[in-house]
Amino acid sequence: MFNSLLTFIKTANTEGKRIESNLQAVKEKQIKHDSFAHLNHY
Repeated sequence: MFNSLLTFIKTANTEGKRIESNLQAVKEKQIKHDSFAHLNHY
């Protein structure tokens, strides 16, 4: 019982980190896109 709970927590943690890094990548892309759009505007 306890062991499966630990496994669940580890899995959730890994999943959370993966989602976090995906969000970070999306944010960076958005920032790059925004700065390019900003440069092209002028």
